[in-house]
Amino acid sequence: MLSRKRVAGYEIVGTIFIVILGNALRFTYELSGKLAIVAAFSAVNESV
Repeated sequence: MLSRKRVAGYEIVGTIFIVILGNALRFTYELSGKLAIVAAFSAVNESV
């Protein structure tokens, strides 16, 4: 069984990973030259 400290560590690392990945995905559509496959995973129009 995992200790509370270990679970908290996983949650912190996971949160940081999601924040970094989410911010990176904001720019991938434009950087990819507007590829359709990238549009499935990235923000295409943030004003909606």
